[in-house]
Amino acid sequence: MAKKNKMKPRELREAQKKARQLKAAEINNNAAPAIAAMPAAQVIAPAAEKKKSSVKAAGMKSILVSENKMYITSFGKGNSAVLEYEVDKVDNNNYNKTQLSSKDNSNIELGDVNEVNITFSSKHGFESGVEINTSNPTHRSGESSPVRWDMLGLKSELEKRFFGKTFDDNIHIQLIYNILDIEKILAVYVTNIVYALNNMLGIKGSESYDDFMGYLSARNTYEVFTHPDKSNLSDKVKGNIKKSLSKFNDLLKTKRLGYFGLEEPKTKDTRVSQAYKKRVYHMLAIVGQIRQSVFHDKSSKLDEDLYSFIDIIDSEYRETLDYLVDERFDSINKGFIQGNKVNISLLIDMMKGYEADDIIRLYYDFIVLKSQKNLGFSIKKLREKMLDEYGFRFKDKQYDSVRSKMYKLMDFLLFCNYYRNDVVAGEALVRKLRFSMTDDEKEWIYADEAEKLWGKFRNDFENIADHMNGDVIKELGKADMDFDEKILDSEKKNASDLLYFSKMIYMLTYFLDGKEINDLLTTLISKFDNIKEFLKIMKSSAVDVECELTACCTSI
Repeated sequence: MAKKNKMKPRELREAQKKARQLKAAEINNNAAPAIAAMPAAQVIAPAAEKKKSSVKAAGMKSILVSENKMYITSFGKGNSAVLEYEVDKVDNNNYNKTQLSSKDNSNIELGDVNEVNITFSSKHGFESGVEINTSNPTHRSGESSPVRWDMLGLKSELEKRFFGKTFDDNIHIQLIYNILDIEKILAVYVTNIVYALNNMLGIKGSESYDDFMGYLSARNTYEVFTHPDKSNLSDKVKGNIKKSLSKFNDLLKTKRLGYFGLEEPKTKDTRVSQAYKKRVYHMLAIVGQIRQSVFHDKSSKLDEDLYSFIDIIDSEYRETLDYLVDERFDSINKGFIQGNKVNISLLIDMMKGYEADDIIRLYYDFIVLKSQKNLGFSIKKLREKMLDEYGFRFKDKQYDSVRSKMYKLMDFLLFCNYYRNDVVAGEALVRKLRFSMTDDEKEWIYADEAEKLWGKFRNDFENIADHMNGDVIKELGKADMDFDEKILDSEKKNASDLLYFSKMIYMLTYFLDGKEINDLLTTLISKFDNIKEFLKIMKSSAVDVECELTACCTSI
C-alpha cells in the first residue's frame, strides 16, 4: 500500500496561503497564474455553487424601462445606484445609446444592444472586460406593451392603488414592491409583539385571553380610554374600550411588562405612576394601529395610514415618542465617556499619531453611531480571519477575562483604517466582495485582505494585548477623565433630528430582542435606500413620479 504524502502543519499553512493568493489574483484579474503549479493537495476541492448571477457580479444593478427608453444602472456605494446609460429604441434592432455617467464614476461598459439581448462588461473586479449577455426587458413576443408584467399580474392594480394611474414602465412597480416589503417585515414583527402582549395576560379559556390589542385605538386619547363614558362614542365602542381597559389593568398587575424594560416605577407619587401608565397605553395603541395599517389597506384614511397616522393623531402620542427617544439619547450621550473611559484612555496612550479629541470623536462614531456597519464589509470577520491565521497567541486563556475589551479595541483600529486612513482600500474591498460569485470566493477575499492587514497591524495588536493588564484597567476605571463634551456636539444625534415615523420604529424595538431588531432595521434601511435610489433615478430620467407617496418616501 502506497504511503500517503502527509504535509507538515507549516507546509499546510503555506499551501493554504498560496491558494488564497492565487484565488485573490484570479478574482482581481491582476494575474493569471497557472493552477498546474499548485500542489495536487491544494487543487482538490468541490466546486462552489454559484450564489449570484454573473450580471449582478459584473456590476449591473438594474435595467429600468419607461415607454421606449431603458435606463441602465450599476452598483454604487452602499445601496446607491449609478445611472450609466440611456438607451432609446428607434426600431426593433436599432438603439441609440447615451452614456450618462462620468468616466470616473462609471462601472460598466455597454456593448451591443439588440431586440433580444444586451451585452456589457465590467470595468472593475471579477471578470473585468469579459462580455456578459442579459435579456432585453423590452422584448415581449406577441405583446403590445414593451414592459414585462410582474409575476403576480398585479402591476396595473398596484399602480392605481399607489399612484392613481397605470404606467408603461417597470419602475413604478419595483418602487411599489419595495414599499410592500416594508409593510411585510413590519407585519411579521408587529404580529409577534401583539401575540406576546396578548399572552402575557396568561389566563387561557377566559375573556381576558381574548385579543385585547385589537380594541386599542390610537385615535382615542388616554382620557377617552380611561373614561369612555365622557366621550361621544357609540355605546358599542364604549363597551369595547371598557373591556380593553380592564385587560390593560390586568396586564399592568402581572408586572410582566418588565420583560420589555417597561417596569412600573416604585413610587407613591401618583403623577409619576399615571404618566407611566399613559406612556404604556400609547405604546400599545401605536402597536395596535401599526398592525391594522399593515394588514388592511388604510391608505385612504390619513389617520390610519402607516406613514401618516402618527403625524395626525393627538399630540400626546408624539409626546410619548419624544420622551422615549430623548431618554435614550440622553442616556447614550451622557454615559458615553463614563462607560468607555478605560478604552478611550488606552487608545489615547496607544494611538500616538492621533489627537485625543479626534480619538474620542472616532470612538463615538464606532460605539454609538456604529459607522462600521456602513462600510460594506465586516470588520469583525476581518479581525477573526487575522487571529485565526496569524494571531494564535491572542486566543490564549490568559486573555479570557479581557477578551471582549481586547477585541473591541482591535476592531476599532481596523475601523479607523478604513473609515479615516485608507478609504480607497475599503472601497476596493467592497468592490471585490460585490463581484464575488460564491460564499467561498468571499472567504478567499476576506482571508487575502486579512493577510495584508496583519503585516500592517501586528505591532498594534501586540501593543493592545500588552495593555490588557487587570490592575492597569482597574486604575484607569477609577481615574477622572478631563474631557470637554463640546467636542462631540458635531457627532451627537438628537431626537429632533428624527421623523416621528423613525421614532415609532424605535418604539417597536422595546418589544424585540437583539436579533429581531437587527433584522427589522437592516431590512427597513435597505428598502428605504432602494426607494430613495428609485426616486433619484426617476427624477434624473424625467420619469413621472408626482404622487402623494413621493413626499413620504423622500422624507423617510
